[in-house]
Amino acid sequence: MNYTEGITFIKELSKLHSNSGLGNNKLYVVMGNLKVEFPGYKNNGDYKLLYKQNDNWVAFSHSDIVSYIYKNTNQENFLNIINSLECIYQNGIMCDNDFFSHEIKNFLFWLTLQEDLNYPMPRYQGRKLPFQRFYEAVLAKLGFYELNFILGRTNNHNGRVPQLLQIPQGVKVPVFYMI
Repeated sequence: MNYTEGITFIKELSKLHSNSGLGNNKLYVVMGNLKVEFPGYKNNGDYKLLYKQNDNWVAFSHSDIVSYIYKNTNQENFLNIINSLECIYQNGIMCDNDFFSHEIKNFLFWLTLQEDLNYPMPRYQGRKLPFQRFYEAVLAKLGFYELNFILGRTNNHNGRVPQLLQIPQGVKVPVFYMI
Protein backbone atom coordinates (compact mmCIF):
# COMPACT_ATOMS: atom_id res chain seq x y z
CA MET A 1 0.00 0.00 0.00
CA ASN A 2 1.39 3.41 -0.93
CA TYR A 3 0.34 6.72 0.66
CA THR A 4 -2.40 7.46 -1.88
CA GLU A 5 -3.94 4.03 -1.31
CA GLY A 6 -3.53 4.46 2.45
CA ILE A 7 -5.45 7.74 2.43
CA THR A 8 -8.27 6.12 0.45
CA PHE A 9 -8.32 3.15 2.86
CA ILE A 10 -8.46 5.38 5.95
CA LYS A 11 -11.15 7.64 4.49
CA GLU A 12 -13.28 4.57 3.72
CA LEU A 13 -12.82 3.27 7.28
CA SER A 14 -13.67 6.71 8.62
CA LYS A 15 -16.82 6.80 6.51
CA LEU A 16 -17.71 3.32 7.78
CA HIS A 17 -17.29 4.55 11.37
CA SER A 18 -19.38 7.67 10.68
CA ASN A 19 -22.19 5.57 9.21
CA SER A 20 -22.02 2.90 11.92
CA GLY A 21 -23.95 4.80 14.56
CA LEU A 22 -21.10 4.26 17.01
CA GLY A 23 -20.73 7.98 17.69
CA ASN A 24 -17.63 8.52 19.83
CA ASN A 25 -17.28 4.79 20.52
CA LYS A 26 -14.09 3.39 19.05
CA LEU A 27 -13.81 1.30 15.92
CA TYR A 28 -10.46 -0.32 15.35
CA VAL A 29 -8.53 -2.42 12.88
CA VAL A 30 -5.71 -4.65 14.11
CA MET A 31 -2.82 -5.50 11.79
CA GLY A 32 -0.35 -7.68 13.66
CA ASN A 33 1.17 -5.54 16.41
CA LEU A 34 -0.52 -2.37 15.15
CA LYS A 35 -3.97 -1.08 15.98
CA VAL A 36 -5.61 1.75 14.05
CA GLU A 37 -8.33 3.24 16.27
CA PHE A 38 -11.14 5.57 15.15
CA PRO A 39 -11.97 8.31 15.71
CA GLY A 40 -8.72 10.16 16.30
CA TYR A 41 -8.33 13.65 17.67
CA LYS A 42 -8.84 15.53 14.42
CA ASN A 43 -11.10 15.38 11.38
CA ASN A 44 -10.40 14.05 7.88
CA GLY A 45 -10.32 10.41 8.96
CA ASP A 46 -7.77 10.93 11.70
CA TYR A 47 -6.97 7.89 13.81
CA LYS A 48 -4.86 6.85 16.73
CA LEU A 49 -2.04 4.39 16.07
CA LEU A 50 -1.17 1.96 18.83
CA TYR A 51 1.61 -0.62 19.00
CA LYS A 52 1.34 -3.84 20.98
CA GLN A 53 4.15 -4.05 23.50
CA ASN A 54 4.14 -6.64 26.28
CA ASP A 55 0.38 -7.28 25.84
CA ASN A 56 -0.39 -3.54 26.16
CA TRP A 57 -1.37 -1.12 23.39
CA VAL A 58 0.98 1.86 23.47
CA ALA A 59 0.98 5.10 21.46
CA PHE A 60 4.37 6.29 20.27
CA SER A 61 5.15 9.89 19.37
CA HIS A 62 7.38 11.19 16.60
CA SER A 63 9.90 12.01 19.34
CA ASP A 64 9.92 8.35 20.36
CA ILE A 65 10.75 7.41 16.78
CA VAL A 66 13.48 10.07 16.57
CA SER A 67 15.00 8.57 19.73
CA TYR A 68 14.65 5.03 18.33
CA ILE A 69 16.39 5.98 15.07
CA TYR A 70 19.12 7.80 16.97
CA LYS A 71 19.70 4.80 19.23
CA ASN A 72 19.83 2.34 16.31
CA THR A 73 22.04 4.38 13.97
CA ASN A 74 25.77 3.86 13.68
CA GLN A 75 28.60 4.57 11.23
CA GLU A 76 28.02 1.25 9.46
CA ASN A 77 24.27 1.52 8.88
CA PHE A 78 23.44 5.24 8.62
CA LEU A 79 23.24 5.20 4.80
CA ASN A 80 20.94 2.15 4.92
CA ILE A 81 18.68 4.00 7.35
CA ILE A 82 18.57 7.11 5.15
CA ASN A 83 17.81 4.99 2.07
CA SER A 84 15.11 3.08 3.93
CA LEU A 85 13.43 6.25 5.18
CA GLU A 86 13.49 7.65 1.65
CA CYS A 87 12.02 4.44 0.22
CA ILE A 88 9.18 4.37 2.76
CA TYR A 89 8.48 8.07 2.19
CA GLN A 90 8.15 7.47 -1.56
CA ASN A 91 6.51 4.03 -1.63
CA GLY A 92 4.84 3.38 1.72
CA ILE A 93 4.60 -0.28 2.63
CA MET A 94 5.46 -1.11 -0.98
CA CYS A 95 9.05 -0.06 -0.23
CA ASP A 96 11.30 -2.82 -1.54
CA ASN A 97 14.25 -1.84 0.65
CA ASP A 98 14.64 -4.61 3.22
CA PHE A 99 16.90 -2.89 5.76
CA PHE A 100 13.99 -2.18 8.11
CA SER A 101 11.81 -5.11 9.09
CA HIS A 102 8.29 -5.32 7.68
CA GLU A 103 7.01 -4.40 11.15
CA ILE A 104 9.05 -1.18 11.31
CA LYS A 105 8.07 -0.24 7.73
CA ASN A 106 4.41 -0.77 8.61
CA PHE A 107 4.72 1.28 11.78
CA LEU A 108 6.47 4.19 10.06
CA PHE A 109 3.94 4.12 7.24
CA TRP A 110 0.84 4.22 9.47
CA LEU A 111 2.38 6.80 11.81
CA THR A 112 3.26 9.18 8.98
CA LEU A 113 0.10 8.55 6.95
CA GLN A 114 -1.76 10.49 9.65
CA GLU A 115 0.24 13.57 8.71
CA ASP A 116 -0.87 13.32 5.08
CA LEU A 117 -4.48 13.14 6.28
CA ASN A 118 -4.25 16.01 8.77
CA TYR A 119 -1.83 18.27 6.89
CA PRO A 120 -2.15 17.32 3.20
CA MET A 121 0.62 18.06 0.76
CA PRO A 122 1.41 20.16 -1.18
CA ARG A 123 -0.25 22.97 0.81
CA TYR A 124 1.14 21.63 4.08
CA GLN A 125 4.12 19.45 4.87
CA GLY A 126 2.23 16.16 5.44
CA ARG A 127 4.53 13.20 6.03
CA LYS A 128 7.52 15.24 4.89
CA LEU A 129 7.86 16.88 8.32
CA PRO A 130 8.25 13.72 10.45
CA PHE A 131 10.54 12.13 7.87
CA GLN A 132 12.73 15.25 8.04
CA ARG A 133 13.02 14.86 11.81
CA PHE A 134 13.77 11.11 11.44
CA TYR A 135 16.60 12.02 9.04
CA GLU A 136 17.87 14.64 11.46
CA ALA A 137 18.09 11.93 14.13
CA VAL A 138 20.62 10.20 11.87
CA LEU A 139 22.56 13.46 11.53
CA ALA A 140 22.56 13.82 15.31
CA LYS A 141 23.90 10.30 15.78
CA LEU A 142 26.67 11.09 13.30
CA GLY A 143 27.64 13.96 15.61
CA PHE A 144 26.53 16.92 13.49
CA TYR A 145 23.74 18.01 15.86
CA GLU A 146 22.64 17.29 19.43
CA LEU A 147 19.76 14.87 19.96
CA ASN A 148 17.99 17.33 22.31
CA PHE A 149 18.09 19.97 19.56
CA ILE A 150 16.40 17.53 17.13
CA LEU A 151 13.84 16.51 19.76
CA GLY A 152 13.00 20.18 20.31
CA ARG A 153 12.43 20.57 16.57
CA THR A 154 10.27 17.43 16.63
CA ASN A 155 8.12 18.68 19.52
CA ASN A 156 7.48 21.99 17.81
CA HIS A 157 3.70 21.81 18.27
CA ASN A 158 1.84 24.92 17.17
CA GLY A 159 5.11 26.52 16.09
CA ARG A 160 6.49 27.37 12.72
CA VAL A 161 7.85 24.64 10.50
CA PRO A 162 11.55 24.34 11.33
CA GLN A 163 13.94 25.43 8.60
CA LEU A 164 16.00 22.67 7.06
CA LEU A 165 19.39 22.15 8.64
CA GLN A 166 22.71 22.55 6.91
CA ILE A 167 23.73 19.12 5.63
CA PRO A 168 27.42 18.31 5.89
CA GLN A 169 29.22 17.66 2.62
CA GLY A 170 29.26 14.00 1.67
CA VAL A 171 26.08 13.05 3.56
CA LYS A 172 23.19 11.88 1.39
CA VAL A 173 20.23 14.25 1.26
CA PRO A 174 16.96 12.31 0.79
CA VAL A 175 14.17 13.59 -1.48
CA PHE A 176 12.03 14.64 1.48
CA TYR A 177 14.77 16.94 2.75
CA MET A 178 14.88 19.07 -0.37
CA ILE A 179 12.82 22.22 -0.80
